[in-house]
Parts: sequence; C-alpha cells; structure tokens
Amino acid sequence: MYQRTSQLVIKLIGMIAMVVATLFCFYLPTVVAHAEETKIEPQMSPGERGTVIYNQNEVFTMTGTKHGEYWSDKTSTMLLRTENGHTEIVFCIEPGVPLPNFENPDYEAIEAEDVDHRAQIAAAIWTRVFPNQSTQEQIVTQAVIWENLSSYGLIITSIDGIPNFSELKAQLNQAIDEYDKKTNFHNQIMNLTFGETMTLQSGGVNLNLFDQVVENSANVDFQISEDGQSVAVTPTDPTKTTGSYQAKNSYMEGTPLAFEKEGSQTVMVARIKNTNHYNVNFNIQTNGQALIQKVDKESGVPVP
Repeated sequence: MYQRTSQLVIKLIGMIAMVVATLFCFYLPTVVAHAEETKIEPQMSPGERGTVIYNQNEVFTMTGTKHGEYWSDKTSTMLLRTENGHTEIVFCIEPGVPLPNFENPDYEAIEAEDVDHRAQIAAAIWTRVFPNQSTQEQIVTQAVIWENLSSYGLIITSIDGIPNFSELKAQLNQAIDEYDKKTNFHNQIMNLTFGETMTLQSGGVNLNLFDQVVENSANVDFQISEDGQSVAVTPTDPTKTTGSYQAKNSYMEGTPLAFEKEGSQTVMVARIKNTNHYNVNFNIQTNGQALIQKVDKESGVPVP
C-alpha cells in the first residue's frame, strides 16, 4: 500500500511539473519579446573597433539630384559587428564612398555630434515607424538620412525595386517632424492653487513618449491621460509656491557615433544627442481665506 501511494505521489508530482513547464514555455516567448522590443543597447565609446558588413547580395540603385545636378548611387543594408561581439544596424553618412568587401574590418568609433539632427532622428526611430523592418524600409531610411545630411544637397526621387518609395519616405519624414514637436505648455507659466487640479492639453503631442522626468521642483502630481493628449496637474506640497516640471524622450538617447576607416564609407550608429523634451513652470497659490465663527457653548447657536 505504501509503495503504491508513493508511486501515485511521484506520478502526481511529475504531472504538475509538466503543467508548470508547459505554462512556462507558453508564456516565456511573450515576456522575452516584450523585453527585446524596449531594450536599448549600452552606449558604445569612441575608440571601439569593429567590422562593417555590407550586403552585396541585395544592392539598390537610388536616383535623384545632388546640388541640383543629376545623381545616382548604389547601396545596400549594412551591419556593424564590434570586437566584443555586439551587432547593430548602421547607416552610411558618406554617400558615394564605396565599401569594397562583404566584410570590412578595422573600423574605429569616433564622436559624430556634427551629424544633422534630423538624420540622427531618422536612424533612431525608423524601427518604430516601420515595425516590420524590411530591407526595403531600411534602404528608404538610408535615403532619408542622406537627404537630411545638409552638406550633400541630395534629393532622392526613386529607388529601383521600391515602387512605393515616395510614400515610405513621406511617412518617415512626417515622423521626424512629429518627433520634435513641443507641447502647448512648453516653457509656459501656469498658475495653480494648492489642493486643486488643473488639466493641461498637449496640443497633439503624445506625452507618453516623454518617459523620463528630469525635474519636478514644485512637487506636483503629474497624471498623464491614457491617450497622452493631456495631463492633470495637482500641487501636493504646501511649502512650494514656485517650481518647474521637465520631462524628456529618452529613447535612443546618447552620443552619436560614427565608425570610420580611411578610404571606406563612414557609417553611423543610431543615437540622438538632443532628444525632445518639454518644460512647464508653476506659480502656486498656497494661502486662502478662513471663516471663524463664535458659537454659544451651551446652546451651540452662533453668536452675532
């Protein structure tokens, strides 16, 4: 009897373990996928070295104008592999300069703060604009980056093999425009009353994208609506009569880096130096009025 009971217990434990393992395997991919979606790789440093990999099997021809004259160039997608094994998609910032081989070693990282701001944004947000991240969408992003490098004077009108190039280009440029939009209340002074709530409208800017609070010197409660189009502001500290609230969009924030090698195309790692932010200042009314009334102690009736 004891042996039979032990066997039943062992079988029961085994069944429970299988159920737990099944549930774990079922839910794990969702958790991992979500983590990867929001993951941002650590900031690389100047002096780091790597290999630029150029996809020679899928080359696209761009045509347009350069400083008003006819222009054409061939390019493809590129990937950077650093010495420590980290890989990252990169974009060319020297149109017309070739990459001779499939693998191009001995690239070195330098600070690239002079890369135009809009080009930085395009390289950083394209994966949000084009979540499928197809090769064609990556090449469209390369074209938009080139157009936003002001020193080259490029206007790209078509890319062979991408018939909807104009629509994709317009979609990414619109997202770049929207990235830098400021809220209605940016740098404004708002008059608040302690204990009362004021609702501020964003003016079409999604406040949920500003994920990092930089300053809240007025100690206000800042409750952003679910759709990100407004915020309810409530003073919570009676000792504060003035103060500021500042938040920034920290996505892909960092020092832009270029990887360069003499005689070869220079590539850029996607980072944004000056990410978008907003600031709002507050004057807070903390004093008020009080009515004191004398009441008869025995009857409780107010005394004139």
